[in-house]
Parts: sequence; structure tokens; C-alpha cells
Amino acid sequence: MIIVEHAGHNIFSEAPREFFRHLREFLTNLPEVSPQALATFKQTLPDWAELRRVRQVHEFGDSFLADQNWGYCSSQVIVKAYKRERLGQLRENRSYLRIGFALYDLKKYQEAHYVFTQLEEKAHRQGDLLSEVIALIWQGHMQDLLGNRAEALRCYQKVLKIDCPFKVMHAQYGLHYLPAEYARQRLKSPFQRVENQLED
Repeated sequence: MIIVEHAGHNIFSEAPREFFRHLREFLTNLPEVSPQALATFKQTLPDWAELRRVRQVHEFGDSFLADQNWGYCSSQVIVKAYKRERLGQLRENRSYLRIGFALYDLKKYQEAHYVFTQLEEKAHRQGDLLSEVIALIWQGHMQDLLGNRAEALRCYQKVLKIDCPFKVMHAQYGLHYLPAEYARQRLKSPFQRVENQLED
């Protein structure tokens, strides 16, 4: 264990030279890895890859989705594992939202609309106003992208009937809004696709 004085949470900017000096010393003094140990490690790599694939396919649930990030690469993983019939096993509203965003990222708008519809119904039963208005707004987005402007308008109008004062942020898309204000904007002009700005 090494203690670096005068460094707090961000040692890289507070004491970079000392940090990299210690790191260099550590790496220099590492023991040699035997060819046998290296060969054994390489043999396990396909097994780990297969375990990861199986987990993605068979453990599609709240914990699996909570482990995913909000970027485009994670969206690809989610969509690969997604099956509509598995939605019923999800408990968290966040999970529905993440799936909907993943499907949107990969331009699967019809299926994303279905997921956002399921989220709206679930959130309404729970009295979760924030999840309900987000689901409605994104239903409207999907309808706009599918060319169904009349259906999109109905979604935005429903948002105006819900008193939800919370501010919404979707950092991966650069979106920040108050639901009612945003819905009024979308009543005037249809949603235009924005790309996921995160890569993870």
C-alpha cells in the first residue's frame, strides 16, 4: 500500500508524477509469467466469452440491465438479448426505459414504442408520474419517427394532463426538459432523431 501525501480523490491531477513513478516501479518489479500459466490463461478466454454470451441471453432481467451502461455499445448488447416475452419478468421501471432507449438507438422504433407503452401502463398503475410522462414523451418520439404525427400529438397532449414538476435529463442524448414545456414544443414541431453521444 502506498500513501501519497497532499492527494485526495483525484491523484492523476494532484500528484501525477508521483503516481506514475510508483506505477512504473510496480510494473518493473512484477515477476515473469511462466509460459505454462500464460497458456492456461489463454485457454480460459473462450470459456469466459461463452459464459458472457449465455448470461446475456439467459439472464435478461433487472440485474442484467442494471449492469449495462447508457451508451451505444451497451444498447447493442441489450437489443441482442432482448425478447418481447421477457418484459413480464422485469420489476424496475428503469429497466423498461433502458430497453426502450436501446431499441431506439438501433432504430427499432416500432418495438421501442411497444416497450414505452408497457412502461406507461406499469407506471400509471404504480402512480409513478415521472416514469409515466417519460414513457408518453418517448412514445410520441417513436410515433414521430414512424411518421404517425396524429398519434404523436395524442401522446404529447396526454403529458399536458399530468402534473409532473420534475425535470428530466437524458444525458446520453443531450436532452434536459420539464415534461409539460417539452410536450408543448413537440406539439409545434415533430421530434427529430438525436444520437446517443456515449460509446460505452
